[in-house]
Amino acid sequence: MIRKETFTEISEAVRRRQNNRKAPQQELDFHSFVLDKINDDTIQGVNIFDGVPGLGKSTFLSSLVQSWILDNPFRGLLVLTDSIDRLEDLLKTDDAIMVRKIKQKVALVTADNRTDGMIEARTRPILLISTQKFTRMKVTEVPQLLDYWIDGQEYCRDTIIFDEAPTVCDDAKLTIRELNDLHTFVNAIPDTYNQSDKDWIMAEYDELRKQLIDLIKNLEGDRKQNIYLYYNWGKPFREHALTSDDRRFFKILEDNKPKEKDDKTIRFLYQMSFRGAIYQASKKTNASEYDKGFIMESDGVFKIDAFTYNRRFWTNYEQNIRVFIFDGTAKTSKIYPYYWNIYDCSQFRVPLDFLTVHLVDINASKTALTSDKKKELRLAKIKSYLGKLKLDPNDTLMVTHSKLVKSGEFKPLGFDSNKSNIAYFGNVKGKNEYNNRHTFIQLGLMRESTIRYLIYAMQNDKQMLKYITSNNESMEQSIQKFDSLLNPSDNRLDDYILPRALADFLQNLYRIKVREIENREPIDVYLFTKVNDNLIESIRESLPMAKVEADQLKIKDFKEELQQMPLDELKFRVANSKGKYAKAIYDWLSVRAIGEMFKVKTLQVDLGISKGKFYNTLKDNLTLNELLKRMKTSKKGYYKVI
Repeated sequence: MIRKETFTEISEAVRRRQNNRKAPQQELDFHSFVLDKINDDTIQGVNIFDGVPGLGKSTFLSSLVQSWILDNPFRGLLVLTDSIDRLEDLLKTDDAIMVRKIKQKVALVTADNRTDGMIEARTRPILLISTQKFTRMKVTEVPQLLDYWIDGQEYCRDTIIFDEAPTVCDDAKLTIRELNDLHTFVNAIPDTYNQSDKDWIMAEYDELRKQLIDLIKNLEGDRKQNIYLYYNWGKPFREHALTSDDRRFFKILEDNKPKEKDDKTIRFLYQMSFRGAIYQASKKTNASEYDKGFIMESDGVFKIDAFTYNRRFWTNYEQNIRVFIFDGTAKTSKIYPYYWNIYDCSQFRVPLDFLTVHLVDINASKTALTSDKKKELRLAKIKSYLGKLKLDPNDTLMVTHSKLVKSGEFKPLGFDSNKSNIAYFGNVKGKNEYNNRHTFIQLGLMRESTIRYLIYAMQNDKQMLKYITSNNESMEQSIQKFDSLLNPSDNRLDDYILPRALADFLQNLYRIKVREIENREPIDVYLFTKVNDNLIESIRESLPMAKVEADQLKIKDFKEELQQMPLDELKFRVANSKGKYAKAIYDWLSVRAIGEMFKVKTLQVDLGISKGKFYNTLKDNLTLNELLKRMKTSKKGYYKVI
């Protein structure tokens, strides 16, 4: 139990160290709410706080750890965060007595002191580790994070806190390659190991590997379209477990200390033996072959649930263990199991009446902007729209597809990864370097794989899990279930596609000044995507009191816009074209004197471009096409450089 007086005193000291930062009332109320839940020993299981960024989570955790040292001198606490710097920040203090107590009570496990840190954790009640280390751990290794000893008596860290959303929905995959790699590992078991065990496991794994590979290959050729089915080890697919003795099988593998690659395969087989997996065979992009294998959610949920198992599972005594997670988009994202508890923290939000969200209706998917035939048209429309806004790149954050960031597509507008004003999906969450910016631009919404949405559905919805995993009398029946689920007319997966994309959008948005609870300065947000009523309503619900406006960029009138475009701007756009041949053509034109006459055939010969390739380039790049049209002369076949 942490006393409110202790926590308040420590919090004030933490804020003084933060340049005497004054806490807004919403932050104080949120901290009080969370502290009450952590102090309530009747609370069980996994619990999530959906408080938005900006509510002083780092201040809370630093205050909690130091208050815990004072008020719970022997009680255990485990804190996991995504960086060592954050872990170290939790322990910063100007109080010399507290510094001494921290050294006595806290173990910090980093990559540099992994061994020493875990040794210290055996006798210190508070353990701080990174989520990366936790992710790499096996389920069976979880207990070592819980137990510690004081004066010869065993204790348990009964309160676990994740300061960011942990990885609960990553997917693991098992293909023929992994099965063959494990076969190599099994055959390399040294002869010094028990010979009968080695002979036994080699024979057993040969049989298991053959059955799985045969299944993968046979299903691939079964149909011409993508195939999904739920495969398990019970009837009717198999009437026995993995091997004749699974306990012996996994013990032999563990005894021989597999490296990380093979260990992942072993963990997959272990989980697959009693949970089943989804089989997937889908056509690779621009290829005739299939991407095939077994897929399941990673063991992230399984490991977090393992914390809260009855203590008799791990040791000889019982103790209530609670897990608390901070995730500001928990309710929106729909990634958590249906049986985890999410606390509604909306009462600690402030009206976002200073925020204007501009929804720009255009197809800005990864395909539409990076590989589709009309990509240049769409990008030109987007650049034209942004150019007219006359934004300050140093006061703006843009987030889009990685290919566009790495290619420097928006450098002409001042958005350059070297200037820290543009980032790609998945590389923004948790960063605070943009927190003084007033404009946010996002091109497209994050889209995940179909298999990932299936996993979300199975994890989040009890009825969906039952639908997919039960009453499968044959493989074909299971395949038909997935066919139905993935049919465009079936909208059951839509419950996960938009929420996941919206959660990612909100995480990105909260990197800028909107995260400051007391901010009232105007903030503009530009989201380029296909707009519909569902999206508009979802954004209004997620951003209360924000003004939401919709605009539309029509591709069909782009030619008219090009015809009216000033020559200097037209040349600038052609000069910054990404197409290999378009750039070569412009370079050829740019070294010629204004007024010089030329024939297209001369250009083609000089550049080694065929007639077909030349006209295909003009078809794909309407900006270059318009420039050449303006160079046409009245004399047939002749052009004049302008």
